[in-house]
Formats: sequence, structure tokens, C-alpha cells
Amino acid sequence: MLREETLILLQLQHQQREPFIVVPAKVKIGPFVVNGDRSESEKRVVLFVYDTSTNLKLDETIVDSASGCIYTTRNSVRTLGPDGFVEDGIITLFADYLWQEQRGVGSVYFTPYFSRKTKQFSKEISEGHVVDGLSTKGLGVKRFDNDIPTCKMIFIPMNDTKHWFLLVVRIDLQVAEIWDSLGCSRRRKNQCKTILQALDMIYGSVEFTMRPFGEKKKIFAEYTINEQTLCPK
Repeated sequence: MLREETLILLQLQHQQREPFIVVPAKVKIGPFVVNGDRSESEKRVVLFVYDTSTNLKLDETIVDSASGCIYTTRNSVRTLGPDGFVEDGIITLFADYLWQEQRGVGSVYFTPYFSRKTKQFSKEISEGHVVDGLSTKGLGVKRFDNDIPTCKMIFIPMNDTKHWFLLVVRIDLQVAEIWDSLGCSRRRKNQCKTILQALDMIYGSVEFTMRPFGEKKKIFAEYTINEQTLCPK
């Protein structure tokens, strides 16, 4: 037998031993086109949220935790659709969930309420004026008071003209990172500077235990702001 024919037979024999890969057909469930191997329970969940053939209440709470601290409505979940803009409620849902799940490990997850309220006080913050509302309670972060002194990182979701990006304040390194899929613009960087100034106003007297050993404590406004290059574009 010719050498070339022998190689072909060996290749065919090897292929017969390999399992066949079956690619499931695509099916449409609600507004999504997905692989057809989805379970019936998964399909029912999607239809429970997105079915437009019935009079589903948009303001109905469809995600609710036993503690009552984590919840959101059908209308908020619908913004996860292919053409939707993810609204505050979804970001808040995941921020609250992460904080509940990872509490005590050195990370604090603010909700979009903090950055939205901070934006309203941007002039007062830049001028260093302390006004009513510029407090942990007024900015919606009072519940983190006990966690902040031992915190390594503060995650702050931010929105700029229907574009979400993330500011990660690294207390353990005394730097700030911007995670932005569009790349960091000057305007968004300035918004982050305002956030750091606001943190100084509400946490200026806190003695952080997780800052770099041997380094002088910096105020937040002195943190170097870096763009995180690992953020998916």
C-alpha cells in the first residue's frame, strides 16, 4: 500500500474515534435568538419577562430576595434585551447582589445612585462647599460605613450619555482605574475626578487599614487615574 494511502486511512480511523459534535439549531425565544438546546425552564423564564402576547405588568417585582434587599421589576429586566439600554435598576441589582455575596472580603459595590447624586453636586464638590446631601446618607452609601475602613476596593458604576463605565478605587494601591469599553474620554475622566473629590468629602477622616504598607496616606483626589487596558472593547 502506498504511504499516502496509509496516512489517509489512519486519519479516517482517528476521525471515527472522535465524537461527533452536534451544533444545535438556532431558535427564537422572546427577543433572543439562541441555541435550541435550552431547557424548558429557561424558555419559560424568558417568556415570563418578555412575552408581549399577555398583559404582563411592567412594574411587577420579579426578582426578590428573602431579605428584601435585592429586587427589581420586569421593566428593568426587559432592558437586557438585544436593543435595550441597561437601566439603573439592573446595575443596582447586581451591585447589591455582589455586596451581599462578598461582604467582608474587602470590596464595596456602590449603586449608580451615588454617581448620579454626585453629578448633581459637581459644582459644590469642585469648589469644596459642604452642603446638605453631601454625606454618606445623602449619597446613598450610609450602609457601607462599617465596611469602608477595611475596604480594599470601591466599585462605582457610572453613566455618561447612555454609556456605562466603571470606576474602581483601589485603596490598597492608592490609585483609581477606569474600566471603559469605549476608551476613556476626557469628560469621563473629569467625572471620575469629581467622584474622588466627593469621596474625600465623605471619607476624609477615615483611617484606611488596607492602604499600601509604609506609604503616606493620600487623599482620594491625589490618586493617579489609570485606564484599564484589559477592559473588553
